[in-house]
Amino acid sequence: MKLRTEGFVQVRIAGVEPFDYTVYPRFSSLIANRGDTVKPKLRPLSWLMKHVEDIYDARFEHEKNEVEREDESPAFDLILLIFPIFVVRKVGTNVGLKSLLDQTCWDILYSVNTYRRDYLELEIVARFLQEFYDHDDLLFYLYVRSVISKVLHVNFKNRWVKFDGPGRQPRSQWMSFREAAHIARIVFGSDSDDMYRDFILLITPQMIGSKTDATDTRRIDITEYLHLSVVGYHQS
Repeated sequence: MKLRTEGFVQVRIAGVEPFDYTVYPRFSSLIANRGDTVKPKLRPLSWLMKHVEDIYDARFEHEKNEVEREDESPAFDLILLIFPIFVVRKVGTNVGLKSLLDQTCWDILYSVNTYRRDYLELEIVARFLQEFYDHDDLLFYLYVRSVISKVLHVNFKNRWVKFDGPGRQPRSQWMSFREAAHIARIVFGSDSDDMYRDFILLITPQMIGSKTDATDTRRIDITEYLHLSVVGYHQS
């Protein structure tokens, strides 16, 4: 399947309130031709996040495989470093038909754009689809996500399995200050690293709870931790 990789295409949005798809220039160009009429659907949050977590898992696995190869990656693999292209490829392996692929991707795009205002998980995804965050940012984000999953036994996908839409909120996932610092030491190497210290300064104001001589109830939402990790890395 040949993918179009050029920039902005002009399409007509039908069936829903128009939205600014042009802030996702490459992704929208991959799933429509100039002049097309597209009819995106707002999908349930659980449907969307299962796709997102599948994409993250697949991308991290892809990166591990690339690192383990001894030979240089062919050009075909290099183009997959571009996140919107990787997303289209991944969805294509699941749905097959090009028409179904395009529809599914427009549903993902419209749903991400709608939910990003209220869910930090989707704000992060939106920034990757916009390519506001680059390849290095994505790798760092996926690495931190994998460390959290392994060390704290967090299954990101399972969070959405029993979540069913309207009126219900997914269960929050938390880590203590001690766990947050431990993860940061693994990621940055040691607590003497400047990036470690900067990161701790970044996340501490976002924690709830307090520290006394006897107890430490400080904790942070894992999604917020991941968000701040990629924000800090991008700014550095």
